[in-house]
Amino acid sequence: MAVVVFDADVLIAYLGRDDANHIEAVERMRSALAPGTRRLVSAVNYSEVLIGPLQSVGAAGAETVDAMLVRFGIETIKVDMALARRAAAVRARTRLKLPDAYALATAIHAEKHGHADVRLESFDETALRAHLVSHGIACGDIAQRYGAEGDGPSLYIKDPDGNTVELKAPAAR
Repeated sequence: MAVVVFDADVLIAYLGRDDANHIEAVERMRSALAPGTRRLVSAVNYSEVLIGPLQSVGAAGAETVDAMLVRFGIETIKVDMALARRAAAVRARTRLKLPDAYALATAIHAEKHGHADVRLESFDETALRAHLVSHGIACGDIAQRYGAEGDGPSLYIKDPDGNTVELKAPAAR
């Protein structure tokens, strides 16, 4: 079973129609809704998502966030000692902000619990790079490059056989 772990930024962008990443967040959500995909968000990242709606419209904003999670079957992962320790280790190793460390720790936690196909959904380059490094994958700089869908951000990594592979996002729409 595939697992998608959401960083707060993707969910915030999904909820915010005026957010610069809204269209991309909608596409990422559609992709995550594929049958056989488990969708997760850590309780820490859930708290991040709640802040804006609570500030702008109060309790009704929190209810909107909760309805989105239920509608899309996104499970909120409780923070226990094992996840907290893993997030602390990620933060110590990568210097990510603690909420980003929780997003990455939740992805690693899913892998440690037997899920082989785990994807971290984030717009945060630092968090994505830390995810690759946590798997022993060295990567180059992220830059705008031309590809099949036009200009878009990409980076180069080495696969286990030593081949250079480009990871490229689609062009912004």
